[in-house]
Amino acid sequence: MRAYVGLGSNLGDRAAHLAWARKRLAARCAEGPLEASPLYETRPLDCRGGPFVNQVAVFDTRLSPEELLDVLLDLEIRRGRVRGRPPGRSADDPPPAPGGDGVSPLLHGAVDRFDPAEPHRADAGGTRRGGTEPTQPALRPRHAARPLDLDLLAMADGGEWIERRTADLALPHPRVFERDFVLVPLLDLEPTLVVAGQPLRTALAALPATARTILRRLPVAPGPPAG
Repeated sequence: MRAYVGLGSNLGDRAAHLAWARKRLAARCAEGPLEASPLYETRPLDCRGGPFVNQVAVFDTRLSPEELLDVLLDLEIRRGRVRGRPPGRSADDPPPAPGGDGVSPLLHGAVDRFDPAEPHRADAGGTRRGGTEPTQPALRPRHAARPLDLDLLAMADGGEWIERRTADLALPHPRVFERDFVLVPLLDLEPTLVVAGQPLRTALAALPATARTILRRLPVAPGPPAG
């Protein structure tokens, strides 16, 4: 299957967070080479903090959509973020297992929780029990800045686009066609890409000026994954 993953960061060393994620996606998910778009600096959309760095990675995988989503959530946790509390869930509730409480990380915003074991988040509260499991770290606002944001955008199997509309997963991502920071990197990688019958170049041309977020294409290419 062909997988399309959006990567973003607007906290700390943004490019380094994305390089870390690319390396681990290549090791854990990809069958063959992982292709990565150029990096784009973008204004935050429905999120606090400074500008994002965004890109898209494309690779072949043997993982199912659900298995790949679990990996993406795990990488976010390892880099300091957990997404997954639905509206109405108490801040005192324990964080749910990835994909386990009927909440789509692609469709809902989430409270960000930072792992104090991550060296780049040494200021976060909390400790680890037994050296393995983190205690519940301090809560941050629902739309807080985040070190790593990974979205499963779309997957194709033998030329057919996989569709999912469950509580845990929506494919293609329902906002693929509304985000220039997704459309432009996708078109960098596959200039004639058509997702679920919709040409991405047409979707990009139709975006109003108010929906444009890209500030600039960063001059340094992603290069080989590092870290």
